[in-house]
Amino acid sequence: MGMYEEGLNLLEEKFGGGKDNIISLATIAREPNADGQPRPVVRGVDAYYEDGTFYIVTNGKSNKIQQIAQNSEVSIAGSSEMLTASGIGENLGWALDPKNAEIRSKLRTAFADWY
Repeated sequence: MGMYEEGLNLLEEKFGGGKDNIISLATIAREPNADGQPRPVVRGVDAYYEDGTFYIVTNGKSNKIQQIAQNSEVSIAGSSEMLTASGIGENLGWALDPKNAEIRSKLRTAFADWY
């Protein structure tokens, strides 16, 4: 087994299994800092992990969605599992859109305590 496959197996072991996970999500603010430099923004989110992807549910008008629309580069961290990763954030659209039916069902199960 290669390192990539081993990494995916570790992610599945730590974050998979249909459960919710608290992770930190970092995006880039839409406005630069006082010196004109990009400004990171980080917040805790509840995430569902499946096949190399973390899914979160949020309001389509939230700052995180607006920031991802402007710059899709994101980073995540799971402090209890010593995970850091970078990737591309993508807005899959409205949760009730028929194209999201399969993932919506999984999210409702994973987030049943609060969803």
